[in-house]
Amino acid sequence: QINISTQTKEFSPHPKGVSGSGLWSIPCTPAKDIEDTDMRLVGIMTDYFEIQDKMVCATNIKLVLDIIKKKFDS
Repeated sequence: QINISTQTKEFSPHPKGVSGSGLWSIPCTPAKDIEDTDMRLVGIMTDYFEIQDKMVCATNIKLVLDIIKKKFDS
């Protein structure tokens, strides 16, 4: 992965143990400062599987927010 602030290649930590962490969508726009990017929280990490292929699972944050809104708007 590329660190968009420094334009250097980085490696993310092993995903085992990231449950509860945010899953962010960060558009890679090298011309913009990190503060000016359109970062969005898109999920909450829930699980990591390492069988044949590595797979990360996350809960879609929009679904959670929709449930909360429905609960408190009624």
